[in-house]
Amino acid sequence: MSEQRNVARAHLQHAQDFLDGARTNLEFGNLRAAGSNAVLAGFRAKDAISTAVTGSTTASEDHRRAVKELVIALGKRPEASSAERALGELVKFKTPLQYSTQRIEQPRIATLVRRAESLVELVKEIVAQA
Repeated sequence: MSEQRNVARAHLQHAQDFLDGARTNLEFGNLRAAGSNAVLAGFRAKDAISTAVTGSTTASEDHRRAVKELVIALGKRPEASSAERALGELVKFKTPLQYSTQRIEQPRIATLVRRAESLVELVKEIVAQA
């Protein structure tokens, strides 16, 4: 169990690092970098939650699977639906942020950073209980 917890904590640290980057980039107006970091924070938060709860996590080219994995890991927890929405929104913006020239406005990026924040806060609660 301690190895599982250590791996979950490592994922949490990566999620926090990406979230810190998202916040800093947002503050300086680097919107694409802020959004990309928020997306990565969300994925790493999912990894931490899945590892803490189930003992493992997966990666897939189909990023929507991350949302399904999160839902399964959270089960009937009260935070499950809000976490599903948060990660779902982050997944939706992964391609436009990282592979497109499409402009995404500051309010949307700020929302994505808040979504990542909510997932990282949830991870902290779950890892503390694990």
